[in-house]
Amino acid sequence: MPYHIKAERVPEGVLITGDPLRADRFASLLERPRLINDNRGLRTYVGFYKDKEVAIAAHGMGGPSVAIVVEELISIGAKRIIRVGTAGAISPELRPGDVLVADAASSTYGGAGLGLYFGSICPPSSPDMELTYRLLQELSKLGVKATKGAVFSSDSFYAESNVLGLLKSLGFKAVEMECATVTALSRIRGVSAACALVISNSAGSLQSDQALVDKGLMSAAAASLEVLIR
Repeated sequence: MPYHIKAERVPEGVLITGDPLRADRFASLLERPRLINDNRGLRTYVGFYKDKEVAIAAHGMGGPSVAIVVEELISIGAKRIIRVGTAGAISPELRPGDVLVADAASSTYGGAGLGLYFGSICPPSSPDMELTYRLLQELSKLGVKATKGAVFSSDSFYAESNVLGLLKSLGFKAVEMECATVTALSRIRGVSAACALVISNSAGSLQSDQALVDKGLMSAAAASLEVLIR
């Protein structure tokens, strides 16, 4: 049994999200959801989606926290992981509630909780191509016009404004805190991972539309569950 997630096993398909309250909301999409862990606030549910067993787990904020959760989920059975979370838009065409599917992720050198894993090697933080393609397909079936693009995984929420101009010039569409970690760790552990992000605001601005964000999150979660059961 892992140190933080006090469970013996999870199904192969796991949806992860930062906020434990968001994990509660996503669990409402499951049949017979059962809370199997609440230790350290890393709330984890197991239930059924269209008669297929899946899990939903909270991973907290930032690379080090999500690294612990991903490692422990993999150690007890996870094979396919999709992160559903929020991001701040860098690209001006993205608005609150829009869904961005990461087709690449990056971080500062040695950052995202990956430094001790890779040493002097730059991590291969790329989402699984098949999961990403299927995620875009399922979102389209739900009538969600998703954008795909590169995201930057930050270690310093309150210092991101210092690099937004650079990130925009390099082609990043949004900034968040976990995708690079999820994809890199999944790759070295031999499992598949993808990320669906809902724009919460423009990076550096507090303006948002919570109703649109919540709607986007539930759509992204539903699409992710469709992918995870197949």
